[in-house]
Amino acid sequence: LDVLGAVLATAALAALAYGLSDAPAVAFAGAGLLAVFALVEVRVARAPLIPPRLVRPRPIWLGNIAMLLAGASRGFDATAATCLYAVCDPQAGRCTMVTAGHPRPRS
Repeated sequence: LDVLGAVLATAALAALAYGLSDAPAVAFAGAGLLAVFALVEVRVARAPLIPPRLVRPRPIWLGNIAMLLAGASRGFDATAATCLYAVCDPQAGRCTMVTAGHPRPRS
């Protein structure tokens, strides 16, 4: 049972969700907590919540980076993507992305 990992993941996701919706400074804290969570899972946890071998394959981390870049290119608050499909061709140096999102809730 990875209690430390569960607490870190919960706190990080809560801080990210709150930070992205209401307080941008808190989002940075959430990103930092996610980094600490990753380090704990790789170096400390005896039974990690997410086995590191699941996120090491290139398509997984490339997909995560593509999703981050897709959000950044839209300003993070223009549209929240609920689905991203990316096709990357490393030899051509090209990555094509399509997102399916929804408009932000009205305040």
